Formats: sequence, structure tokens, C-alpha cells
Amino acid sequence: MAFTYITTAGDFGWRGDGYSHSLVFDVTLTEKLYYILQSDLVTTNDHDNSPATPGRDDNVGINQYLIYDINDCVAAGTRLQWWKNEGQSQYASTWGLNIKSIKNLIFRPEIQHDWGSLHPSGTRRPLASMGSCLGEQRRFLPDS
Repeated sequence: MAFTYITTAGDFGWRGDGYSHSLVFDVTLTEKLYYILQSDLVTTNDHDNSPATPGRDDNVGINQYLIYDINDCVAAGTRLQWWKNEGQSQYASTWGLNIKSIKNLIFRPEIQHDWGSLHPSGTRRPLASMGSCLGEQRRFLPDS
């Protein structure tokens, strides 16, 4: 098992002063099967300077990955994500492939299903704000 801790604190630009950290656990289940758990926490003192949403901006998320190496060039994976922002939960499940066609180039076709709470404005939040795919990026970057 590998464990990575990443932290940032200070001026987060338009989001104000803040703190963030990520915890990543990478577990080799078999020679070709991997499980990755990532948890993210972000807290800032003012995320948008809007009177409609004053004060702190606290976000927390959990990403889980299950990755199977089919061969040296192709891996299949699934990801389940939960992200909570301003008290509203969002979810996504993703299935896809990682295809290493040439060195330093990876294609990642995927299918993603999103669901969760509505923003107070009545619209769904963009899921681009959900947790990153750090586990997959770290797992599949070619050795240098």
C-alpha cells in the first residue's frame, strides 16, 4: 500500500485565504488490479464575494477507483465520486479505458453518470468542480 498526503495553505486567489489537503491510498489487490481511495478537503474564508453566498466555503470529497491492467497498453477502470459543496452533495460514477498509444500520450475514453443535489438557484452544479483524478494520473504517467 502507498500513501500520499498533499497540502496547500494561504492565498487561494478569488476564493480568499484557505487550506486544502488530499489523502491518497493506493492498494495493489492483485498483480493487475488496483484500488485507490482519495479524500479531499478544501476550506476558504470567502469563495465568491457574493452577498447571496457569504462566508466560508467548505468542500469535501471522496473518490474511489478500481483499475484493472488488461495489458501494458490498456487498462480498464471505474471511479465513484462524492463531492459536497455549500452543503449540497454531488455524485458521479465513471467507467472507461486508459490507452497508452505512445510514450507520454494517454487516451481516456469514458462514460460518466452524474446525479445529486440542485444548487439553490435550481440548476445542477457543474461536475468539473468535483475531485480530480489524481489516482489515475499518478498510476498511468509513463516512467521517466
